[in-house]
Amino acid sequence: MDKPTRTSVRPDDADPAEWVTHDLPFDPSNPRERDRFLASEWLLTGGDGSFALGTALGCHTRRYHGLFVPAMRPPVGRVLALNQVFEKLVLTQPDGATQRIEFSTCAFLNERNERTFAPEGFAHLERFTRGLAVTWHYRWSSLRWRRTLSLEADGATLSYELDGFDPQLGEATFELAPMLTLRDFHALHDGVPAVSLVESESGSAVFEGEAGRIRIDVAGGTFEAKPNRWRDVWYALDRRRGQADREHLDLPGVFRVPSAPGQPATLRATWRSTDETADPPIAKPRTRRLEPIRARITALLNAADLPYDRDRLAAALAIASDDFVVRRPVRSETGTRELRSVIAGYPWFADWGRDTFIALPGLMLCVGRLDEALATLELFAGALRNGVVPNRFDDDDPEAMHFNTVDGAMWFVHAALETAERLRVDRRDAPGWLGDAVCAVLDAHLAGTEATDHENGDWRSVPINCGEDALLSAGDDRTQLTWMDAAATLPDGTPAVFTPRPGKAVEVNALWYSNLAGVAAAAEALGIDALRAQTYARTAEHAGFSFLETFWDDRHGRLFDHVRPDGTPNDQHRPNGVIAAAFARSPLSPAQRAAVLDAAEAELLTPVGLRTLASSDPQYQPRYAGPQHVRDAAYHQGTVWPWLLGAYAEGRLRAGGSNAKAKSRARDAVAPLLHRLTDPDQLGTALGQVHEIHEAAEPQEPRGCPAQAWSVAELLRVISLLGWSPN
Repeated sequence: MDKPTRTSVRPDDADPAEWVTHDLPFDPSNPRERDRFLASEWLLTGGDGSFALGTALGCHTRRYHGLFVPAMRPPVGRVLALNQVFEKLVLTQPDGATQRIEFSTCAFLNERNERTFAPEGFAHLERFTRGLAVTWHYRWSSLRWRRTLSLEADGATLSYELDGFDPQLGEATFELAPMLTLRDFHALHDGVPAVSLVESESGSAVFEGEAGRIRIDVAGGTFEAKPNRWRDVWYALDRRRGQADREHLDLPGVFRVPSAPGQPATLRATWRSTDETADPPIAKPRTRRLEPIRARITALLNAADLPYDRDRLAAALAIASDDFVVRRPVRSETGTRELRSVIAGYPWFADWGRDTFIALPGLMLCVGRLDEALATLELFAGALRNGVVPNRFDDDDPEAMHFNTVDGAMWFVHAALETAERLRVDRRDAPGWLGDAVCAVLDAHLAGTEATDHENGDWRSVPINCGEDALLSAGDDRTQLTWMDAAATLPDGTPAVFTPRPGKAVEVNALWYSNLAGVAAAAEALGIDALRAQTYARTAEHAGFSFLETFWDDRHGRLFDHVRPDGTPNDQHRPNGVIAAAFARSPLSPAQRAAVLDAAEAELLTPVGLRTLASSDPQYQPRYAGPQHVRDAAYHQGTVWPWLLGAYAEGRLRAGGSNAKAKSRARDAVAPLLHRLTDPDQLGTALGQVHEIHEAAEPQEPRGCPAQAWSVAELLRVISLLGWSPN
């Protein structure tokens, strides 16, 4: 068997101290602190959709938690390869007496349906640190040891380093038993043994399961086949989400490796897919990519005059933003090209079109990743169908795409215009395909095009029309074509769409106006002929007048959320009017922008985002918990979304001409989330990341994905805007 070629636990040999964003002491005698560590999640990513995810306590609480989750078909096809490791430090005295210290932790339910831990490895935990790697610091008597996990695209490495042990007093050995399922990362394993030993040699072994093979190498160690199974490991967060919450873990054997002073013991896991079409992982240095990003973010923080530990915050934002940018290989007759995409959220989302283009300016343009922004736009430009971008790529079929969106193409053009402006500033020419793609979108929508929607197992066509008023209209009560796309099958089998927003949606038409005007203005840079540009400009002018006539709500002094196909306006107070009020090219006056934002501040704004529905509305849902259909019913009926702070802050800056008061209000809007990114007192949340959503009711508990792309991206974009003046 080939021996591992890499054992360093320091990603790309960077000094770990330079990238530590969280250094959290732990008191094992304090049950409250134990629960806070259990609720604090960390994330590591490999740049190809692979990831590792877990808790600061070291105990898994989701089916998605694992030490190594590789992507078979980057960036999707993810497999829970290495769930956990059952770990012991074995001390052997010269007289043969042994002491075994177990320092891993799993949760179970006892016969009284109460949570219990076995083993209670956290009893030895002293400190947890998170940065480019995650490290648990343990102590027993006078001994201290560290367990560090690092992740690269080609595998995961666990390092165990012991301090304070005198070899003259005996021997110290780490016993490491991998806990495996080798399953699809959405699934749970509760059936017959899932994992078998394929081959082993000295300190290496290959194990096989339904989804593929994992190879584990322990340098200087030995392996003993010793099959075991831990039954009914319990995942508390799955129970809260109304899902099955127990799983069996297979332990096919145990590795033993002696601990030598100054020499870490390392366990290296690499993936071997059974899918012959799977792309092999490509290891690329991460720190060399992150250093210029961190430097750029530091400059943005200085310009924005944010009162934080800017070095630590810059490191946290660099890591967090980079977590979502992934490679996506694209095959053609001429070979395979490596383009870019954006994972919408970890752990369960793949790369979604709408999310990608909302997040692209913050994740890429604001931090100097211009070429990767172009590679992302090129990926989706190549996937256009009738001027519509895919809402998402399929998780299982690499050739399948889903086109159930009316706003995805509008956000694509918006991101393309932002990218073209960065190219202009850098004195670079826009590639010809970018102008072609932008025109393909606008021309298709001017002529009338279609989205698709999944209904009763089949896809149906949903027209997208540009009416005589030059505004876009799409959808009916059975579709979910905007970002408020929650739908579910109810327990009685009835399909339900909770926020269909049929007809003319306010943010879609604000984007439409902005894109028409923006492309007309940038026509020369994009290589667009003058006649076509004039058509866009005339349509934008018409759409601007129609927008105000259609959407301005005089009674409430804000915008209607949408106007139904029969012309009936929907006056529910939602944040989509805030999105419309934020664009640089807007039909709204500064006073109208300010009125929309004042209304949102009064009813929607919270310290962690904007509510999706005012609490005075009869459909308002204050909590987000329970089975899937219950959570989906609350998803956009009050639930708070952090990414909306980007539109709110930008709107404040534009309404106020970026004066001191406007900057202060924008800064105040994002300050709580920026503070949470590195604040050690914010245990119980995602460490160094920003959640997808929060509950509507105070204290706005975090829910949904613990790491969401546009949540992070909009913070970066606001930081960038705070150093900018429109005049």
